[in-house]
Amino acid sequence: MFTRTRSCGAAAPCSISADYAAHRERYVETNYPRSGFADKQFTMSLVSHCLFLYDEHLSYDFHRNTVWELLRVTSRQIRIFPLINLRFCRSAYVDRMMAELKQGGHGVEVRKVDYEFLKGGNEMMVIHPR
Repeated sequence: MFTRTRSCGAAAPCSISADYAAHRERYVETNYPRSGFADKQFTMSLVSHCLFLYDEHLSYDFHRNTVWELLRVTSRQIRIFPLINLRFCRSAYVDRMMAELKQGGHGVEVRKVDYEFLKGGNEMMVIHPR
């Protein structure tokens, strides 16, 4: 997984793939669920096409431990996209994860997005760490 170390800026929306191609130095490769980043090192974390998508290959413990690590290193918002698995169904882990996050006092919601790379994959989980 790659973690972005800098934002595109509010004034200029950007494509992650275009930004990555132009500014690879802004991205740091890490292995979750243990990242080695400092507490609250990032304002926002984005997980794209990893968690939930591979629920047949990555255990719920892996998902939970990765999200809890993201909570540790992120101060304002975590976005996870998409919420479907490779069978084009919402992952069974989504509701369970949302319940655990709410129980832990974190804000969590599902938002529709305009982007749909995989059929039915037009939702993201937004987490607001406490």
